[in-house]
Amino acid sequence: MDLPLYEIAKEGGRVGYDLAAVHSEIRLEFDGASPVDFARMKKELLFFLKDLYEEALKKKKNDEGFVRFVVTDCLVTYASMADHGLVAGNNPAIVLSADKHPLYNVGMTPTVWRGTVEFCAQKLGQRFHPRSISVSHTEREVKILRRIPRPDEAV
Repeated sequence: MDLPLYEIAKEGGRVGYDLAAVHSEIRLEFDGASPVDFARMKKELLFFLKDLYEEALKKKKNDEGFVRFVVTDCLVTYASMADHGLVAGNNPAIVLSADKHPLYNVGMTPTVWRGTVEFCAQKLGQRFHPRSISVSHTEREVKILRRIPRPDEAV
C-alpha cells in the first residue's frame, strides 16, 4: 500500500503557507478544581466556544470573525516563599492555542487577530472565572498540508 503524500494546501487562490503567522495562546488557570469539576468545566468551555463561533458566523457570514483553537488541559506548577516557608503546588489549567490560518483568516490583520484572541480571553474569563488568564502572541512559520488524492481515489 502506498503511503499518502501531502503538499502545501491551496484554496480559492490562497496558499497555506505563512513565514510569519501569528501564534496565540490563552491559558486559563484555576485554583484546585477537582478532576470531576475540571472535566465538566472543559466540556462546558467547548460548548461555549461553539456558541462564540456560531455568533461570529452570523455576524460575518464567513469564517473571518473567529479563531479556531486547539484546546488542551495541563497543570501549572508554582513555588514561592511565604512567612512559614516554601509553598509549592500545581493548579489545573486549560490552554487554547491557535495560528492565524493562512487559508481562512487572510482578511484579518495581525492586530485584528490579536484583538479577537484577547476578546475571546475576556469572554472566557467572564464565563469561567479562572484564577488568572495569560495571553501570549508570537510569530512563527505555518504550513498547512493536505493529502494528495491517489489516482484511484475519487476527488
